[in-house]
Formats: sequence, structure tokens, C-alpha cells
Amino acid sequence: MTHKEHILATFHFDEDILAIMEKEFIVHRLWEAQDKTAFMQGLAGTVRAVFTSAIIKIDLAFMEALPKLEIICGFGAGYDRIDLAAASARGIKVTNVAATNSGCVADFAMGLLISAARGMMPAVRFVRSGKWPAHLGGTDPQLYPLTPRFYGRKLGILGMGQIGLAVARRAVAFDMDVGYHNRKPRADVNHSYFSSPLELAEWCDYLVIAAPGGEGTKHLVNGAVLDAMGSSGVVVNVGRGSIIDQQALIERLSDGRLHAAGLDVIDGEPAVPAKLLELENVVITPHCAGVTRESAEASMDIVLRNIRAQFAGQPLLTQVN
Repeated sequence: MTHKEHILATFHFDEDILAIMEKEFIVHRLWEAQDKTAFMQGLAGTVRAVFTSAIIKIDLAFMEALPKLEIICGFGAGYDRIDLAAASARGIKVTNVAATNSGCVADFAMGLLISAARGMMPAVRFVRSGKWPAHLGGTDPQLYPLTPRFYGRKLGILGMGQIGLAVARRAVAFDMDVGYHNRKPRADVNHSYFSSPLELAEWCDYLVIAAPGGEGTKHLVNGAVLDAMGSSGVVVNVGRGSIIDQQALIERLSDGRLHAAGLDVIDGEPAVPAKLLELENVVITPHCAGVTRESAEASMDIVLRNIRAQFAGQPLLTQVN
């Protein structure tokens, strides 16, 4: 019988995709354990690799609980929830998965943007509440409200990486002018560059956030940036929830200083503030922009290749520390 190495998976994922990993390795499911501490203690002498998501915190205590751990494989581009310094100090390699879902995230970002800007969710609720027949028959005193046009607007992109580039290509198809803010201008991009998020917000009608998380981008979109967009502004976040000052966002969506928002990521997710859930002008989705069957299969392929390379003593494909 061929020896199988032990992998610890930290998050509940699609069974068909997880089955790809289980063909080669013994996969232990942390989310199924009632006592996670005891569960990890039982794996301390066997687990050499961890398979994790972008929202699971992997800190020093987690690593110390698995003394045989050699590699942490993140299932996504972001790795801000992994303590890279602690990993490096213990000789643990960290990998991510980049560029497998950029197009999928960009598609979703445009969907959130259209839905938020045109008020699609309230329109769905309008129909489901039974108000449409009364509206058409003229018996409802409040007509369904007009919404602003979508195409031809100015779109700002915060973070011009692979996802930002894909969003820009889609925006051009909607006859939009595109501007962006990045740590520095890109020589391969012809769109207008703005030196700060505030300057970008003052220029644009719509703002799509596609930047990575971490301390360097925490609250990069603050109250001043949101105010600069004005009462017709729409913000979409497919980056990290921490990039937006969430309380400032809630306040401006509540009092009309900002038109709408589309959020695939939330600061503190999966917990969502009750006030945010109450707002009619917000579209919230469960951090699923990049999760399609095709992107998941491509990502799993990279994860497996990294694990195989680590166990074979070969260079990794996407090491980040």
C-alpha cells in the first residue's frame, strides 16, 4: 500500500474539489471537530501540510500545535491572515494561489456594481412582495423609483493587480472611463493614475476595491474617501473587508451621503453588522466572488503541486515567505 501523507484542512469546502486532494493524501477536516484543540493535538505527530482559506487565522499558536508542519497552502491570493514572520521563524513555507480566479472575481465585481448602482435587490424584493401588479394597475401611490444610468460612468479601481486589470477591461465594454490608484503607476496600463485613494474618489462615480488586505491597506477607504464620491457614489469591495472603514461606510449609506455598495468581503467576516444587513442600498455576498468550479479546480491544482514539491524537496511554485 502506498504511504499517504497527512494534510489538515481548516475550512469546509466543496466536496468534489476536496476529493481531488483526498486521492493523494489523508485529509483531516478541522471544521468537523467538536474540540478543535484536542483534534489538533491528535494530529501533532503526523500533519506536515495545512490547506487553508483566506479568512482563517493561522498564528504562532496554531503552528506550535503542529510541530511537524512544513508548509501552509492558502487557497486564494491573499495571505494576510497567516503570520508570515512566525512561519519563517519556524521554517514553515507559505504559498498562495494567484491568477486562477481573476476573471471570475472581475465578473462578480461588475455584477455587484450593476446590482448596487441600479438597485436590483430592492427590485427583486418589490416583485416578491406582490407590489408589481398594484404598481402596473396604478393603485400603488408610490411608483417604483427611477435609478441612475450605469454605462458611461467614471470607474475608479483601487488596486491594479490581475483582478483590477480584468475589471478595467470589462468596464471599457460599458463605455466607462477608467482611473486607478496603486502603490505606483503601471507602465503597461494606459488608464489615468491617481496618486491617492482620495484623489481617485474625487474623480470617479464608482469605486471598485481590488487591493490586498493587511496593515498597509487597513481603512485605506475612510470617511473622507467615501465623502469625496458624494451621494451618487457606489463602492464595490472584492478585496478585503478591512480596507474600508466599515462604520464610516454604514453611516454614509444610512443617511444618503453614499448611493450604494456591493460587498463580497466584510471586516470581521463572517459576522455582518446588523445595521449593514438592514440597509436596502447594500448588496452583500459571502466572499464568493472568485469561487467557481473552474477556478477552484485550477487553484487546487496549484495547491497540490506545491505540496508535492515540498514533500519531494523541490522548489515551490508560489511561495510568499
